[in-house]
Amino acid sequence: MILDFNSKREVESRYLSHNCKELNDKTMKKTLLILAFSLGVTQTSQAQNSYPIDGKWTYEASLNTMYIFDNGIRYTYYCICSNCDSLYQTYQAGDTNAITGTNPYTFENDSLSIDLHFGNELVTRVTFECDGDKARFVTPGYNMLRVGNNCSATGKGVEKVNYNNRELVKVIDLLGKETEGVKNQPLFYIYDDGTVDKKIILE
Repeated sequence: MILDFNSKREVESRYLSHNCKELNDKTMKKTLLILAFSLGVTQTSQAQNSYPIDGKWTYEASLNTMYIFDNGIRYTYYCICSNCDSLYQTYQAGDTNAITGTNPYTFENDSLSIDLHFGNELVTRVTFECDGDKARFVTPGYNMLRVGNNCSATGKGVEKVNYNNRELVKVIDLLGKETEGVKNQPLFYIYDDGTVDKKIILE
């Protein structure tokens, strides 16, 4: 009888072992199927930018400041000449015409995040018009145009820039050095929304 009991136990053990293996195989197949499906959905549902932000941009209301967005770095250029648009055409990202200092940025799913340094960051949704040549920065509420674009019929220079909710980030001199209110010298007042005021305080 002991042999029978042991052999019966051995049969039950083989049966359970076989069923567990089958169960593990089925569970593993289901898990892999679910994982593959979810990865596939994630890859196909990732939103894309409507248009790229890379390139040269100026404020719609003023040509005195240009930004070049290039491979995650924003370069800033200033112009006080009458031919800023043609001058900006010659500038390239990172050349010696840019002011000292750059701003890292990311642009994903039409959301732009620019590190303005010193704990300040501009995060805004960007909507595009005019085949991607006009960008509306939603949070600060202003438009920028690509340099050399064909959007002149959109009212360039007509729209007013909203300056109500901006805060001063830093003041720099012509060499890019941070300074505090020096008189009789041109200074650049840089704000958290990316705008820049050029001022000379006369005594």
